[in-house]
Amino acid sequence: MEQFITSDQIAYPALRTRYAGARRFMSVHVLVPGQWSVQQGYDLLETIEHRNKARFDHIDIETHLEPIEDAASWRH
Repeated sequence: MEQFITSDQIAYPALRTRYAGARRFMSVHVLVPGQWSVQQGYDLLETIEHRNKARFDHIDIETHLEPIEDAASWRH
């Protein structure tokens, strides 16, 4: 079983899933260091999306990226 990339610098404070008929839906709120480049954040979101699409048929994934240092990022 594959694991998400995790570290003490990355948090997933809101991961939600639901079903509607044969479709699956996933929403994940990802917090990363504010000094990361846009490319680093994008690469992580792509990894999350690709790994989950490989594991689950008929899934729509919505990802949202914010800086981990911002207190507002933790309110969802």
